[in-house]
Parts: sequence; C-alpha cells; structure tokens
Amino acid sequence: MRLRQIMWIKLSKEFVKVSVEPKDVVMKTDPVFLIRIDFIDGLLHESIELFCEKA
Repeated sequence: MRLRQIMWIKLSKEFVKVSVEPKDVVMKTDPVFLIRIDFIDGLLHESIELFCEKA
C-alpha cells in the first residue's frame, strides 16, 4: 500500500467524517487535468475539499 493511502485510511478512521469518498475526476480545462478529489467534514462542521493532481 502506498503511504498516501495508509495516511488517508488512518485519517478517515480516527479523526474526521468522510462526506465524499475519494474519486477520480477530469477537470474540463485547457489542458485537461486529472485529479483525485474527496471531501471531509471539519471539526466545526465545515466541508473541506482535498484534491491532488494525478500525474
């Protein structure tokens, strides 16, 4: 397992509520970007977006 996946599993199980599971999305820009995106609920019930560009 990659370190990023291990960290995500630990984070999602112990600290935060995951509102949208990680998924791959294509951003329709020029040039097109592939990203991995997910959302968590913060401690103050705010929605936090996490994403990274897929190379």
